[in-house]
Amino acid sequence: AVGYCFGGLYALLAGGPLHLADAVVGCHISLTNRSNFEQLEVPTAIACAQEDSQFSDSLRDEAQQILARKADIPSKFLLTKGTAHGFA
Repeated sequence: AVGYCFGGLYALLAGGPLHLADAVVGCHISLTNRSNFEQLEVPTAIACAQEDSQFSDSLRDEAQQILARKADIPSKFLLTKGTAHGFA
């Protein structure tokens, strides 16, 4: 599942207990919280903007820590310097 902005939330949800996706990619995601990352069960990649009011540095750090603890599930965060929420 791939989701951009608020669609990122739905991609994350698809990668959880509903088993609607085999992998998740989120780009400049928004409307997410800690529990959205805790419930992930599939490989996940997140493309992040350097300046993002919708996905704060603290939430990004927390999400990275949550996924790092899931050693059996690959995850990757890409922080794109010089960008803001909604970059293309």
